[in-house]
Order: sequence, then C-alpha cells, then structure tokens
Amino acid sequence: GANRAMVRMQTMGLQAASLLVTPGAEKTNGADIIMDALRSEYLTESPPTPEVLRLNTVPKPIVKGLSQCIEAKSGASFDFILPSFLIRGRVMNHLKKISDADDFLVKEGVDLTTLNTELLTEACRDRLIGGPRRTDEEMKVGLERWLELVVTQPEIAVKTKGLHYNGNLARATLMCYNALDGVRDMRSASYLPRLLFQGQIGNEDYETESSSTTKKKMRYLYLK
Repeated sequence: GANRAMVRMQTMGLQAASLLVTPGAEKTNGADIIMDALRSEYLTESPPTPEVLRLNTVPKPIVKGLSQCIEAKSGASFDFILPSFLIRGRVMNHLKKISDADDFLVKEGVDLTTLNTELLTEACRDRLIGGPRRTDEEMKVGLERWLELVVTQPEIAVKTKGLHYNGNLARATLMCYNALDGVRDMRSASYLPRLLFQGQIGNEDYETESSSTTKKKMRYLYLK
C-alpha cells in the first residue's frame, strides 16, 4: 500500500544520494558507478516477475519524471492529467523502442563513428544522453558506453553466469542518471538544479570553500 510505496521511495532516494556523492560520479564514469551499484537489481538469479518487468515496483514519481523527460523533446507534456498506468505504459513503449534499436546496433555491429550528427543526436536524445552543446565525440562516447552497459555486459552475464536480465529496469535506471547528468553539465542553462545535483564532480569549480574563489563560483553559475 501507501506505506510500502513510501519505504521504496525513501530507499531509492537514499541509494541515489549515496551514489551522487561518490567521487567522480559524472558522465560515463558516473554511469559505470550507478549501473555497478544497482547490478543486483536488474541481473538476478530468479526470473523477474511481470510486475517487476513493467516497473510497477519503481515509485510513481520516478516513472512520472522519466516520462516527462521523454516527452520534453516533443515540447509538451500532459502527464499531470494522465492516470499512472498510461504514464507507465508510455515509458514502457519508449523502452521497447530503444531496446530494439540497441539490439540492432550491437548485433549488426554498426560503427558509431559513421553516424552523422542528426542520427547521433536523435539516438542520444531518445536515451537522454548528453545535454546542450555536447559534441559529436561526446555523444558517440555516451552512446557507446550505453550499449556496453545495457546490451553487451548483460549478455555476457546471462551466458556465463545464468542470470536473468531485466532490460527495462536497466535502461530506465541509466536514463534517469543521464537526465541528471545532463542537468549537472556546465553548459546547461538550469544552474539552480545543477547546484542541487552537482554531487562530487571531479572539477576544480566544486572544491571546498577554502580553495574556492568568487570568480570560480561565478564561472560555475553562468554559462560559458
């Protein structure tokens, strides 16, 4: 009931908070840290139940936030008037779409360096990889790491260890991290959320008060 949902939300919040303050938890390094920490959640000894596969155990606010991030590219979101099951269904449809695309890219051995900017941007946008003014090279690195974390590594674990893979949970987890990482990017205009979600980013602009200067702080708040 409501109490179990609150406990799940609190537990996930504590997990996220502990991961955000891990030194170097940014960009692809942060993705590695997040996915490694939650590996036992999406790679399990027992098959995931239909409820778990449909992300019914993920707190509604997280699913709603992910849905809003997905819909942001269309310029409009009506999640505030939609029932929870429709919001969850939309997220599931999106995950199915990118799962099929991921499998194609890996199985066909597509060379990501051959993707033009338009295709690369679309692929990264669907997976919430990157943010404003990310270069083609940054997007390629992000997409390459995504495929490694949600396709290649899990396939090896399934074949060698007999584990069961919940790709929906893995992709949803990584998309949530990507959305957060995009907000924390210095090139993002959302400087207030960036201050809240900066975590322990390995950059001199995030050093302690004793070594910081007013100039560094102002550089952090304003766009370069």
